[in-house]
Amino acid sequence: MDAILESRLSYELRMLNDARSKYSNQLKMLKQFDNHNLKMDTSKYGHNYYSAKKKSAKRFGYVGTAEHETVRGIMEVHHLKEAIKQLDNNIKLIKNLRDGYVPCDLLTIDNLLPKAYRNCLPLIDDKYHVVGKKWKADKLKFQANFPENFPGFKTHQTLDKTLVKSVSEVNLYNTLLLAGLIFVYELPLASKDYGPPFYPDFTILSPVDLKTEIIVEYVGRLDMKSYREDFADRIYRYMRNGYIPGVNLFFVFADLDGNVDSLQISKVIADIKGLR
Repeated sequence: MDAILESRLSYELRMLNDARSKYSNQLKMLKQFDNHNLKMDTSKYGHNYYSAKKKSAKRFGYVGTAEHETVRGIMEVHHLKEAIKQLDNNIKLIKNLRDGYVPCDLLTIDNLLPKAYRNCLPLIDDKYHVVGKKWKADKLKFQANFPENFPGFKTHQTLDKTLVKSVSEVNLYNTLLLAGLIFVYELPLASKDYGPPFYPDFTILSPVDLKTEIIVEYVGRLDMKSYREDFADRIYRYMRNGYIPGVNLFFVFADLDGNVDSLQISKVIADIKGLR
């Protein structure tokens, strides 16, 4: 399971169990009002009047308005029991999700299929996967010759266990992976202007001609002046190295809250696949 999702589920379970424990303790303090039924007799001048009885009794006896201690107690017991019931349902749902979670990567899904339907995924554009497997192996060997780019910032795990730097990069990485694209994260790019090497976020082998290398950059902090200036410089350097926006260079922009529209990613993938 993705580390972020697992952490989130554990947090939710802890909050739900804490709430359940709190409500259970409150219920114990009201045990004298348990096993009672309540009914409203009349409503006059803005006040409701109630009768109550033990569940084992045959008749209701008049108690008073909603301000009466017995009425309030029976009502609170009813609400606490209903709250605990809903908490138990939510706890069960999250435990089932956690215990029965299945990663949505292509290989896992393929292995879950009946035998008659397995191995069909690699057959879809099989040449791309054959060529891409060798391309990626060569690129990973090349990548090993360079120092890793800020490894201390890579704290978020993707579906194939790659560590990246942000939740948005996780989402982008996983979407590219599930789209069947073959790519390398932060593959160094030696610059023709003799400047320091680039570390593009994603370098993708084109599924159209099986040789063009396409770069996708996640752009997340345009609210910062220094980031904007660095971004402008990177575009200039990319173009000096033969990368043209909208051709073999694409950007995925976050809004000012750091969120990325999934439709934006889908359009970039469609462009890479030559579908638009």
